[in-house]
Amino acid sequence: MDLTKLHLLTRNFIVQLNDQGIIVDLIPMEAMPLDYSSRELLQLKLSKIIHKSCIQKFNDTLGHVNSRHVKKIDILLITKFKKEEWYKLSLIRYKKSIIIYCNEIHHYKLNESNDAFKLLADKAPIPIVGLEYPSLKLNYSNKSCINELGFNYNEIQNFSQWHKRILFSNEDDKRKKGIERTQYLEDMIKGAVKNAKPLRRQLITKNGEVKRYDVSFSVLNENNLYAFFHDITDQYNAQAVLKKNQNKLQNLIENLPIAILSYDLNSNAIFANKRNRKLFGNTINKIKKIEDFANFIIPTSKEPKAQLLFKKSIEFLKQKKTNESYQLDDFEFCLMCDDKKLHTFRIKQSIIEQVLVLIFKDITEERKAYKLLEESEKNFKALAQNMPTAIGAYNINEKIIFLNKHFTKLTGYTKKDIPTLKDWYKKSQPDKQIRNELYNFWNALLKDYKEGIIKEKPVIIRKIKCKNGNFKYLNFLFSIVEDTFYVQAIDVTGETFAKQELEQSHQQLRSLAESLQDEIEKERKHISSEIHDELGQQITSIKMQLGNLWKKTGKENYDQDYKNILKSIDNSIKTVRNISTKLRPSILDDLGLIAALEWQIKEFCKSTNTKVVFKHTIDEAELDKSTQLHFFRILQESLTNINRHANATKVSVNLNATKEQICLSITDNGNGFNINQPTKSMGILLMKERALAINGSFNIKSKIKVGTTIKICLPRIK
Repeated sequence: MDLTKLHLLTRNFIVQLNDQGIIVDLIPMEAMPLDYSSRELLQLKLSKIIHKSCIQKFNDTLGHVNSRHVKKIDILLITKFKKEEWYKLSLIRYKKSIIIYCNEIHHYKLNESNDAFKLLADKAPIPIVGLEYPSLKLNYSNKSCINELGFNYNEIQNFSQWHKRILFSNEDDKRKKGIERTQYLEDMIKGAVKNAKPLRRQLITKNGEVKRYDVSFSVLNENNLYAFFHDITDQYNAQAVLKKNQNKLQNLIENLPIAILSYDLNSNAIFANKRNRKLFGNTINKIKKIEDFANFIIPTSKEPKAQLLFKKSIEFLKQKKTNESYQLDDFEFCLMCDDKKLHTFRIKQSIIEQVLVLIFKDITEERKAYKLLEESEKNFKALAQNMPTAIGAYNINEKIIFLNKHFTKLTGYTKKDIPTLKDWYKKSQPDKQIRNELYNFWNALLKDYKEGIIKEKPVIIRKIKCKNGNFKYLNFLFSIVEDTFYVQAIDVTGETFAKQELEQSHQQLRSLAESLQDEIEKERKHISSEIHDELGQQITSIKMQLGNLWKKTGKENYDQDYKNILKSIDNSIKTVRNISTKLRPSILDDLGLIAALEWQIKEFCKSTNTKVVFKHTIDEAELDKSTQLHFFRILQESLTNINRHANATKVSVNLNATKEQICLSITDNGNGFNINQPTKSMGILLMKERALAINGSFNIKSKIKVGTTIKICLPRIK
């Protein structure tokens, strides 16, 4: 086949392959596209100059080539100088060989790729610009570039205009960054740089806003590249704030009133703050290695070897090669400082980002105060041990720390018997429910006292079980000093029993008084009935007999005498009725409490000309006969006292009921009196006893020249 004629028609180069894929003939173009000579290409296997990404596609196509149809594929070929160029290959079989027509489409492919990239770039959320190389003339900018920076395509035609928008510290900085950019792009075009770090630049947008970007470049070919602008303004500002805060923190640490020293993994000192330098002075240069500390520590019987202790800390640090933080054990040492004096330090160890940080707290004065406190406590215990009252103390962890001899003598318990507060409650309060209630009550009470909610010291009387099984009543008084609770216990068993006996005696007397009162009321009722029924009938009979006698003897001679005797008899009948009513008004039994109170008030008004207002809102059916009687007698006694002593012009009586109680109140506007002064009047005492008899409360208020109020309330029966 005459390949020369075919080449002249097509103006492209043609190769002929044998059945092994080796080039056996070719017609090159005037400027060989692949930069190979004819001699170099002949007898070369075509697959050697095909890009590895296209070899499989080429082999697959080669296997399907025949003499009837032309097969076409786009293949990336490698030039002699390792450049990549696109060719469209048209393959047809001719006898035992394959003729391949090679048409260069590199620029077409590049334009196609460039168009596809621009299509994607227009949708990208970051500014992207296309530049010609080496002129750096702008040939493309995406929508984000225009939207974010504010400049349109015509405003930024070449890169030099962009440089006007870049802020530099000074001209030297501008020159250095220009050189940096030029070298950066040259290396990228040559392919000498892979995964290069972006150039960091700050720009002023069209509206004057300063933004910071990381600018990275992508090479399309030796004449074209793209620049990508990644906005790092927020990140930069955050880093600036962080750096500012770090500087503040560094300054704070530097000026802290406590000494700080840090060491690295190799035991080398890396930081010492101002307080440390002032405290240790020239000594700081002698502890550049952590092992040097041992020379400045004053050993005591209680302290381990310093060098070994610090060595363990460094070993722990090396084992934990992470950025995690750890808190190591604190320890105390006496160090010889630059002032040639011994200072006691509490040293706190922390591991922060693979650095051992030592914080020195000078506790010299604290130790002196603690020693004085120990001596004070020792003196206190010696004093308290021999005091004639029971004294104990426990700490914030409820551990019993002291019991004097008298406490053990009083209760039988020693510190061994009750090592904790819970043990004390468990043994002294056998009833679990009472024990828990008392334990929780005391915890809450002491908490409130410690927080200042309760101003006075807690005092309470409790029944406790002694070690021998006997029970005693103790009066507990508490004091709190820092985290220690001091308890004083006073035996009040005798006084408590006497008080209980006195209360029991009072109750018995009250019961006796109630019983006597009931008997008196019964006797009054009986006498009232006898007077009304018997004596009244007899006097009425005498009156009738006298009337008959007067009729028989004649009216003329005895008319006046008869009238006088009749009047005396009528007065006697009236007196009998009054006495009977006062002893026991029948209206109370016949018509009930409300009617009886109204009658009594009416009688009071008749005899005293005092205005009385009576209001009531209760259903008297709720009250039993005994309660009604006591309410009536209280009102009766109160009105009697008002008549005798108050000189009142107005009285208010209220009998009301609420959801919880029923109350009777009597108020006058009389003289009033001083309720704090003792009185010889039995009236108030009788009213109080009547109130207690019906399980009620008695309250009296009085003010001189204002008046008096008496109020009796009893629980309402549900």
